[in-house]
Amino acid sequence: MAGKETILVIDDDDAVRRGMVRLLNKAGFETLEARDGSEAIHIFADHSRSITAVTLDLEMPTTNGRTTLAMLSQFAPTLPIIVATAYPLPEDLIGRKPGDAGIGYLQKPFSAAELHAELRRVIDEMQ
Repeated sequence: MAGKETILVIDDDDAVRRGMVRLLNKAGFETLEARDGSEAIHIFADHSRSITAVTLDLEMPTTNGRTTLAMLSQFAPTLPIIVATAYPLPEDLIGRKPGDAGIGYLQKPFSAAELHAELRRVIDEMQ
């Protein structure tokens, strides 16, 4: 399913983040983890050349997912991103939105197959 693709997993819920990392590692992806948007932006700055795609929770402390999405879209407008949230997709997203090229959406809970399929789709759209 994956080559040496690296996915930045951004989620404040430790169990959810670790579960996604396990699923992605099992599928052959490399992973980086962030607990909130601030940490994610720092990790992205340090590893931007190796990050293939991002999974992003919207509801997080410090720097929320909306702000993180806007910042990542500004820094890397072709970066594949999956918005993964337990809530319905909000209308007030700034920058790129699910439905735009390379931007996906998964409502939690989702299956490993759904995660892999959506990730593959957004990565392939941007290559």
